Amino acid sequence: GDVGWAGFRSRPDPLTLDRGLAAMARNMRFVRGRAEVRKGIKRLLDGVSVGTAPVVLPFTLPEDVAVSQITRVGTTATVACAVAHGLSAGEQVNLRGAEQAEYNGDKVVLAGGLTSTDFTFAVSGSAVTPATGTIVLTDGVEIRESYSGGIFGACVFSSPDSVVTGSGAEYIALFGADNCYLYRQGESVVTKGYPNGEIIEDDDYLCFIQAFNKLFLFRARDLTGAYARKSCTIAHATGTATVTCSGHGFSSEDRVCIEGANEAAFNIEADVATEEENTFTFAVSHALVAAATGTITVRRVKAPLVWDGGSGNFLRHGGGSHAAGATYSTLRSTGVACYQNNQLFIAATPIKDTVLVSDVLDENTFDPLQASFRANAGSDDYIVALHPFAEGTTLIFGRKSIYRARIVMDYATGTTFDPTSSFLELVTNEVGCRAARTVVTAGSFIYFLSDAGVYRLDTSYTDLKVRGVTLPLSDSVADQFDNISESAVWQSNAVWHDNRYWLAIPTAGLDSPNTLIIWNALTGEWESVDNFSAPMTTLLVSDYADKRRLFGASRSGKLFLLEEREDGDDPADEATPGVVDIDG
Repeated sequence: GDVGWAGFRSRPDPLTLDRGLAAMARNMRFVRGRAEVRKGIKRLLDGVSVGTAPVVLPFTLPEDVAVSQITRVGTTATVACAVAHGLSAGEQVNLRGAEQAEYNGDKVVLAGGLTSTDFTFAVSGSAVTPATGTIVLTDGVEIRESYSGGIFGACVFSSPDSVVTGSGAEYIALFGADNCYLYRQGESVVTKGYPNGEIIEDDDYLCFIQAFNKLFLFRARDLTGAYARKSCTIAHATGTATVTCSGHGFSSEDRVCIEGANEAAFNIEADVATEEENTFTFAVSHALVAAATGTITVRRVKAPLVWDGGSGNFLRHGGGSHAAGATYSTLRSTGVACYQNNQLFIAATPIKDTVLVSDVLDENTFDPLQASFRANAGSDDYIVALHPFAEGTTLIFGRKSIYRARIVMDYATGTTFDPTSSFLELVTNEVGCRAARTVVTAGSFIYFLSDAGVYRLDTSYTDLKVRGVTLPLSDSVADQFDNISESAVWQSNAVWHDNRYWLAIPTAGLDSPNTLIIWNALTGEWESVDNFSAPMTTLLVSDYADKRRLFGASRSGKLFLLEEREDGDDPADEATPGVVDIDG
């Protein structure tokens, strides 16, 4: 009795399906009740990390040299080789195989202690001496099995104040490991570099947003390894804080975060000025005591990067003490942020339960004492996403709950909350959010990915404005989420386009989103499961041929236009001829 198609439901028994519903729809679209294979994707950019043809230089790899022993005295390590190494002072070599990470990596040969078989290099931390493991030395290029380059994410950018986009035209900003690339149809790609040493790594939690006509790159890390908290003490004299921390491992100009001091002036993110094996210094203002008190810790963080739209590149956002006073804070490191009402909302790392709100039109002034709030404080929950919503409210998506906040600044001070107009209320503790970039607003609905699948919150209720529902929107296709890659689910992302919720998820154990599952609001059903030869690291909507179109950025450095080709998909590899047939 089927005379037209509305969508598919893969979880129920096919014998129980209503008219117009398929048991499975892969790479399909239901247009006016007719089932059609989706249009193909068009590759717009390939390998954006290479602007021109690279220079190819011939080289010969020398053989590895066995290392007999590495010993350490203070910050100097001495390498003894089994044979003559042939090195000179200032030459860079690669060491690998030591069980102590401090001894591995690219090292610069020092002039002191250099003999035909021995050399020295600078080392940080307090690694065991002598080193253990089977250690080898390579004087030349190291061949690696993998490289963490590519495109990590994308957003749109448009500013009438920008010298690059001065017309106010919209560009797609593609964030690579060490550069950002600005793409617009018919124009040359513009490359904006990051500061020296500032890169995106695989384990970074990322957030890309435009705010104040600037482009912000936020990065955060789990509190493990080199980013773990370390106990310390702090002494202060003449504007310089000296931190004592055994084997801290920090280098000059590393951004560090001090926490736990009873004196607010010390609890800042600042750049390391000088460092020795067990101490380092940073500049501090407003400190009124010779030594900080409390249970103090220090950890390495990644500074926010910002591009002002000018002819220059990205810059590290300034840290350190705030000129306004000891209780004020500069812009902190984070992986969760949003922009609303001319203010930045950030969940400062470690992302747990505290949201900081900037002053109006000032991204570098935060007052943690007067302009911050906590959601689900004291619980085992933590903040996953901040999402701007209507009527000046902000949704705080936790891992296990959702809150709604309305923050109104006091007109008299301009820097503190107005308690009569501001509020924080629980929306639901039935569900939480699994991936920050899956939260999407469409009319009166909020879509997001939870542990149970996709939920849709209805904001049309007049009592709570937002309310949870018992069953997820994706209940009828719940089996499609059974194969999701748990370790990479946080990379899932979504957009709203053409009356559809497009959700990219990683499946089959892959570490990047390789599957699109689509909800069609016009039919009120799930429409299709789409597969592509390239992962969709980030979905986004931007201009193309004077229309709003759907794009997909791939980790492999490619940008695709979806729903475009009539004859199939462009292959993920530009070297592959022809097109790829779509398995509908």
